[in-house]
Amino acid sequence: MRGTPTLIGVAAEKIPIDMPKFFRRAAAINEIAYLGPEPDRWRSPSEFALKNAQEPDHFIDLERVSWLDPLPQGRYEFYRKLYEKRAGDHRPS
Repeated sequence: MRGTPTLIGVAAEKIPIDMPKFFRRAAAINEIAYLGPEPDRWRSPSEFALKNAQEPDHFIDLERVSWLDPLPQGRYEFYRKLYEKRAGDHRPS
């Protein structure tokens, strides 16, 4: 995770010109670089509730949803498709 803040800092330095100016200040870039990997810090087994609450937003195992093509653009549409599939898989024959 040591390289992550550096990569995020470089990305923050390249923020599009149409973004608010305060994002391009050095202090903001440093803060973005520091806070960017925050979800990774929550993955610690000692932070069980945080780990479980944020994991669905931080990672997706595409192999487990290969049947879902195309992948929905939004989280809630994705959840709806999962629920529909689960309901269909449990219907009596």
